[in-house]
Amino acid sequence: AAAITACDQGGRREEALAVLRRMERCGLVPEREAYNAAMWACRHGGGDVEAMRATGERMMRHGVSPDRRSYNAVLAVLAARGGMGEEALPLLQAYVDRTVDVQTAVLLLEESSGLITSHAWAAQL
Repeated sequence: AAAITACDQGGRREEALAVLRRMERCGLVPEREAYNAAMWACRHGGGDVEAMRATGERMMRHGVSPDRRSYNAVLAVLAARGGMGEEALPLLQAYVDRTVDVQTAVLLLEESSGLITSHAWAAQL
């Protein structure tokens, strides 16, 4: 996770994602912190929503559940993409009070922004 975080802090999204992929290719199951750092790195260069989504899906495939930092990374990527504040509010509210169905909030986000996200991953938040 430290190498991925260092890439993120240096604004090097592609290198951060490459380190994560290299870990997976070597048969390692990265810890949550490594996936989170890779998702945070996706905010560089204007917010790479597709790379963030793919990273979150790989995280879930490996049985690593997202946490608060994972959720914050999603919001950071949306913010970096720009113009996503209003669309992110239902997802934020769902996470804060846990009384709103998260899958419904993600559907609203997708419908209003055209984003494609993983419902299975978002439901774990």
